[in-house]
Amino acid sequence: MHLHTEVSDAEIPRILNAFIGITGVKEWKRRLVWLNKQLTANEFLRDYTAQIYALELEVGRVLEEIKSTGRIDLRSTTVDRYRLFAFITAVVSIYARLSPKGQKRLRGMILGGLRDGGLTPLQQEMGVAAHLFSRGFDVFFSDIETGSGFDFLATKDSIEIEVECKRVGLSLGRKIPRLDVLNLHKYIHAQVKPLFGKLNRGLLLRVILPGRLTSNVPAHEAIAAAVRKACLSGVACATSHCDVEQFEFQIEGTPFEQATGQSDMPSIRAYIEKRFNVKNREIFVLGEKGKRALAVSVESRQPDTLIESLFADLKASADRQFSKTRPGLLCVQFIDLTNEQIRRMGTASNGESPGTPSYILRETSMFLASPSRSHIRSMVFRGRGDVGQSASIRDGFLTHEIQEEGSAFFVTNDTHPLAADRRYAIFGDEFPRSRILVDS
Repeated sequence: MHLHTEVSDAEIPRILNAFIGITGVKEWKRRLVWLNKQLTANEFLRDYTAQIYALELEVGRVLEEIKSTGRIDLRSTTVDRYRLFAFITAVVSIYARLSPKGQKRLRGMILGGLRDGGLTPLQQEMGVAAHLFSRGFDVFFSDIETGSGFDFLATKDSIEIEVECKRVGLSLGRKIPRLDVLNLHKYIHAQVKPLFGKLNRGLLLRVILPGRLTSNVPAHEAIAAAVRKACLSGVACATSHCDVEQFEFQIEGTPFEQATGQSDMPSIRAYIEKRFNVKNREIFVLGEKGKRALAVSVESRQPDTLIESLFADLKASADRQFSKTRPGLLCVQFIDLTNEQIRRMGTASNGESPGTPSYILRETSMFLASPSRSHIRSMVFRGRGDVGQSASIRDGFLTHEIQEEGSAFFVTNDTHPLAADRRYAIFGDEFPRSRILVDS
């Protein structure tokens, strides 16, 4: 099938109704009730929930908007609103052109996301499909239509490419998974908040686990109790669940002179990394401007294995998902990386040995060099794009175009017979996606 990647804002109400109709509104209402409970049950999960379930939450905002005003604000240019409209446009257009079996499977994928881990994996696939359409390819949704194999077969003239999409979440290979540590923060907060007012200085507590943090609630409670014990005693402590180390600092001259807590994390994280050599994104903070501060860093004695885990997953996909009779493309999306981080990923040198390739570049080269993966023509690594607006004149009307564009780190397998054929380099430095056209 081939689809245009542009849609007028006037078509959005119809598209939204068709999208909701795929599963029925009851499934969405049930999901939104659950999400609202998540947002209120643990304040530390709010940003995480807003990121992982952005599509579902935006549907909730749109439905509430319709309920209260009777219409959709089509002039809204928020990033989440654009991404929702682009996603539902792709889903509805593709759904209408699938076979009955394909429609059933796509409906099942939406229901699976609503009942479990969210719709971001499907959002990634729809974004890649929209990119292929924008480059003039016809796309056969192999996995949706057949229930197995690679995700898409992209064809254009004499070109055929098998495309498999992989999503890298927030916990792959991490010893301190994002969701688990945010749940742990709730228990730590309950233990240290009553003690915070007695501090007259800055205090960093390094909580060091022997291995991986799990979702086990009794373990979380035991770790939080150890943190409380360290706060009360003023000395380091060790338990079977963790070790807690203490470091004092003066508030003056630090970000805590003005900062008050979690909202100031970038400057706080940079200070703690520089002062205490703690390179950790999982930091819980309490602060009272200029008076006192408490930072709790949760770490593991075991190193993360993100790259190793990623390539183990990619090796399995390369072996199982492709037919090996056509050129293959592996498309990997990091859901928490920005455009700038993706650009650095493609050009960065090893920090400890300047001039040598970065770890991911070396792993990618070795991955593609294996004879068992000679069918993989190229790989692309992507993050989140940036949503922007431009204007042009169309048929005498001033038209605003809202579009998401992002960087792609593209690596070609030099041993592939078609390595030099630029027609197969379907991801350049920038990848356009669907566009929402707003006429004025």
